[in-house]
Amino acid sequence: MTDQTPEPERFRPYGRRPAVPSGFRVMTVLRMDSHAAVRQAMRQHNLSASGAVHHLVRLGAGLPPLLP
Repeated sequence: MTDQTPEPERFRPYGRRPAVPSGFRVMTVLRMDSHAAVRQAMRQHNLSASGAVHHLVRLGAGLPPLLP
């Protein structure tokens, strides 16, 4: 019988995390007015929820919207 001890985690400098395999993710709670704006952008531009949030964040940052 062999002893299967887990490999120790590699050292990471403070603030460094392993790469997220499928990209960068942000989770947040929206107030009702923000939720309504996201839903409106979803309907107007035929976007997913994440696409609508991305669109609104770009507009809020003064960036041009991405072309469809």
